[in-house]
Amino acid sequence: MKRRIYKVIIKLIIAVVVLGVILIGGILAYRRIEQRHVQSQINQIIDSGGISEIREIELGGVTQYIAIEGMSQSKPLCLYLHGGPGLSVPYGISARGQNQDLLTHCTAVYWDQRGSGKSYDETLTSQNVSLTQLQQDTKELINYLLETFNKDKLYVIGFSWGTVLGMNLVKEIPQLIEAYFGIGQVVNPSKSDLELYEWLIDEYASIGANELVLALKQMGYPPYQKVAHQELFTKAITNSGAYIKMHDGVAGLNISKWIAQAFSSPDLSIKEAYETLFKTSHKVLTQSNLWAELNAVQFDEDMTNLKIPIYFISGVDDYICSKDLLQQWFQKLQAPKKDYLILSHSAHYISTQDEPSMNDFIKQIINEVYPTKEIKDEAGLNEVN
Repeated sequence: MKRRIYKVIIKLIIAVVVLGVILIGGILAYRRIEQRHVQSQINQIIDSGGISEIREIELGGVTQYIAIEGMSQSKPLCLYLHGGPGLSVPYGISARGQNQDLLTHCTAVYWDQRGSGKSYDETLTSQNVSLTQLQQDTKELINYLLETFNKDKLYVIGFSWGTVLGMNLVKEIPQLIEAYFGIGQVVNPSKSDLELYEWLIDEYASIGANELVLALKQMGYPPYQKVAHQELFTKAITNSGAYIKMHDGVAGLNISKWIAQAFSSPDLSIKEAYETLFKTSHKVLTQSNLWAELNAVQFDEDMTNLKIPIYFISGVDDYICSKDLLQQWFQKLQAPKKDYLILSHSAHYISTQDEPSMNDFIKQIINEVYPTKEIKDEAGLNEVN
């Protein structure tokens, strides 16, 4: 009897191992197929006279990685500052070969910031991952790009956390920035969290989550001193529609798209792709003071008179970075030019449906300064004259 049981167990173990091998093999095969597709997009850009490459550079004494991609190096530079802190998708180096809509109008630069994505380093601590240090890294990167491409200025495109870096650059080095775009713009996180708290209660009450509503009410308004309270607040945000807008029960953004972007990037190993998606943001937040520094931001009070054109892009249902606070700040903001695009299908994360509108908005602004003529070539790419 025991022998029979042992045989059954052994057969089950063998079956599990075989299935595991088949599954892993299938995943690796899929990754290879997707990488070849991305690489073919990269090759088309290069073959048409453009640029698409990864560079390893030193910023603030630390090795970091950037991706540079465009149809013509004569076009203006657009530096993307990704969110997080520590989350380099979708605007880190994994975007190379996968985000070509703007390449007719600019040379895009994607950067995995210190401690993020491919620039992840186990030895980084709160002493060398700070807002001040990241600001210095960004300024060094801008100087490197302007010198390398013989430009006087560039465009800065910040997303979420990246808008904190971006706005500080606007204040500190306006002479080097042609214009600034803030996507999911941070304004004043302390005020925004108060609005978010009230929205969460209304949102969960509307679906009958009475126990959670009661727990939130018992906690009171943020900020929270107790770790358990902060964790519950964070969990309530994550499980709500604050990040991703739903349309008839369907998410406007499929997070699997971000996973696929990192997983299929020819510039990331499997280990680096995993760290990009699931490790670096947590490490950066837990091993630095960036979260506290983020919550101390109050742009609506500290920045009301700016020297360069400012453009904001916000999802109509963005409750992470309050669109209402942003609109109030926008009204009193003084700048040579300013505009504000509201995306009707997005929350904090930009929906797939709204991406073309966002990119068209950015291209239109760039085109006002650098007129671009687009011609379809035989390969189906846009060739820029």
